[in-house]
Amino acid sequence: GGRTAEGDTIILMTDGEENTDPKIEDVLWLLMAEQVMVNTIALGTSAAKKLEILALNTGGKAFSLGDSQANIEAAMESAFVESTTTQLDESSPSDHGQ
Repeated sequence: GGRTAEGDTIILMTDGEENTDPKIEDVLWLLMAEQVMVNTIALGTSAAKKLEILALNTGGKAFSLGDSQANIEAAMESAFVESTTTQLDESSPSDHGQ
């Protein structure tokens, strides 16, 4: 068998416009079944609620960068740092050979 996505983490950054397939509702069940955590970064307020639901259903975190975000670069960096730090913090010491 090949490698699976089980236990992986995805950081999804989007404006929330679902203009290509697959749609969130089409893959949510698979992400949950494979225990894939999805951290979402919503670019604009219209995307925030749908992406928050995706993150919550997969055990991830949701971030929202408003349409008028003054310093979008700093906000994105903060979201990425918190996402990766959370993943590292959740690793058990046995994962690191201790």
